Amino acid sequence: MTEGELRPGHVWHLAAARTKNKRVHDVPLSGAAVTMLARMERIAGQPGYLFTTTGTTPVSGFAKARDQLARAMAEIGAQERGQPVQIPKWTFHDLRRTAATGLARLGTPVRVTEAVLNHVSGTGGGIVAVYQRHDFADEKRQALEAWGRFVTDINTEDVNATATAESD
Repeated sequence: MTEGELRPGHVWHLAAARTKNKRVHDVPLSGAAVTMLARMERIAGQPGYLFTTTGTTPVSGFAKARDQLARAMAEIGAQERGQPVQIPKWTFHDLRRTAATGLARLGTPVRVTEAVLNHVSGTGGGIVAVYQRHDFADEKRQALEAWGRFVTDINTEDVNATATAESD
């Protein structure tokens, strides 16, 4: 993600060349995502890039980023539980699956979830792909706001539970 891909109205704009299906994809950023992005440190000397694995360059090896995140999660988990925590192996695709599953749990229609994920198959394929031109921008924003609240609530519950346990 780069600063140049962020558009007014809190939208992450992905050019066709940056997507698997070679279609432009606009992702409405939830309030939770906007808050997280605002809090992030920017890469020194590399204006524009929002994420890094080295501290100075954009992400180039996703396995490296995943492993760094897993180590950080294991450290936090060990601190919170007072014992080592094993983080199962996962892929970045698992995050998409988690979001799709979570959106379904929150009542998001399949077609909107496909639009959020920029899928062309399923309910968006065939005759729908030819004739249906609605971009689902409002529906995507509503779905991602709900997802942002859901994830934030999980984190808030964990923080509150930890604080309560520590005060006992």
